[in-house]
Amino acid sequence: MTADPLARVFGPVDVDDIATRHDVTADRLRTLVSSHQEGMAELPGVENLVYEWRSQFDLSVRHQSDRCYVVDAPAWAWAEFATALDASEEEMAALQEVHRHAVLAHDHTDLPAGSDANPMVLLRES
Repeated sequence: MTADPLARVFGPVDVDDIATRHDVTADRLRTLVSSHQEGMAELPGVENLVYEWRSQFDLSVRHQSDRCYVVDAPAWAWAEFATALDASEEEMAALQEVHRHAVLAHDHTDLPAGSDANPMVLLRES
């Protein structure tokens, strides 16, 4: 059995708690996290997506490792994924909180407390 790739980065996040705070079911939120990662991988692929965002939109990459990238995602990127995921505003708020908590749970990123940046974690293919 293969290990869950989401657990490598999102494992420390309390999805149940976040789901409850946003009035979203935990199963739906887990599905959104997984579908979001799958969607990024199926587009041009995570590596190409990060390259495009950096070169065309001058987006900051806050962290890069063999497991993931963390980028400062603009509102339009989250909106595009909301449409692709058919997610409500509350579901997207929960998804964004999962990403933020994943970043804050790891010491390897520099996300200032109180930052209004919207970090997006993009899992690299393993």
